[in-house]
This record gives sequence, structure tokens and C-alpha cells, in this order.
Amino acid sequence: MIKKVVYCIFFLLMIDIVIGATIFGDVYDFSLEKQNNAIVSVNSSPKQVVVAKDGSYSFELPVGKYEISARYIVDNETISSVSESINVERQGSFRLDLILFPSFEAEESILEETNLEVEDFEEKDYTNYIILGLSLAALAFIIFLISKYKVY
Repeated sequence: MIKKVVYCIFFLLMIDIVIGATIFGDVYDFSLEKQNNAIVSVNSSPKQVVVAKDGSYSFELPVGKYEISARYIVDNETISSVSESINVERQGSFRLDLILFPSFEAEESILEETNLEVEDFEEKDYTNYIILGLSLAALAFIIFLISKYKVY
């Protein structure tokens, strides 16, 4: 009997204890409708990727920091996407719903193709204008004094 208890304790000490969490949720489009067939991935090791056929996903993750991303693709073009950072600190089940935002990759590529440059706003130095304004005000004051007292 003691031998069995020792074996059980030894066996329990040999088990690699992994504390983790189940992260699950639904993927929604921008109008808050469930988005079917979105591709959801997490940068775990190894990377996990699922296709949310019914708009739902689930990942088993050990303690750590992760980035969960979702994207909806039509004709090899990303229509909408989202990325969320999470920190798994303890075991349990946690819901993280993802809302896909419209992608602007096409618009960005058009801007790159047209080589449009956006100039930075430059702060102008108005010191010369201030000096000129004060000089004109002083000159006007002197002309006023001369005309009032008729000193000529």
C-alpha cells in the first residue's frame, strides 16, 4: 500500500502542470451581425488559426501575452479586420468577441501608387510681421502727434 502511494506521488510530481485558459467568442462585422467564415488566429507557439464557419472561435492558451487577429477575405482581398491584445494570467474560460472594422488597404495602395505627398504643417515665424506692425503703429502715432500739434 505504501508503495502505491509513493508511486502516485512520484507520478503526480512528473506531470507537467500547465495553467492556461480557454479564450472564445464570436466574430461580428461592422454592423454587429455575426460574420461567418472569418479567419481568426493567435500568435501562440505554435500559431493557431481557425475559420469561424458559424462566426464563433475558441483557443486553448497557456499563461502569457498574445495577439488575437481576425480578418474577412473576399477574392484574396481583406475586406475587414481586427487585432486584440490579451494577457492570460490565470486559468478559466474567457469571452472575447471581435468586431471587424473595414479595411483601407485598397485606398492605401492607391495613395502609394499616385505618390501623393502630404506636407507637414510648418509653424511660421511671425516675428518680422510683429516688428513691422509695431513700427507702423509708432509711425502712425508720430504722424498723429505732428498733425495735432502742427509741428513743421
